Amino acid sequence: MDSMPDPIQLYGRGVTGRYRGLEFAHKKGLAVVIMEPIRGGRLARPPEKVAKMWANAPVQRTPPEWALRWVWNHPEVTLALSGMSNMPAGD
Repeated sequence: MDSMPDPIQLYGRGVTGRYRGLEFAHKKGLAVVIMEPIRGGRLARPPEKVAKMWANAPVQRTPPEWALRWVWNHPEVTLALSGMSNMPAGD
């Protein structure tokens, strides 16, 4: 059985710092695990400006769907772990 490389947890200032870390880890062959891609349910209730943008998108999705698709659309991501404290956070 092939073994997976050890995962890495990225810390950085803002999204840009973490994304650079994501790219770096991927180039080094490290598994990248994303935890809380919905930010503890906060992305289930996006700011009004974001909600309006999503409402006008040609494809309609729930806020958690948008968040998870953003993560999954990065080939550098090996695994996304998302837990919800209540069902509405996942709707």
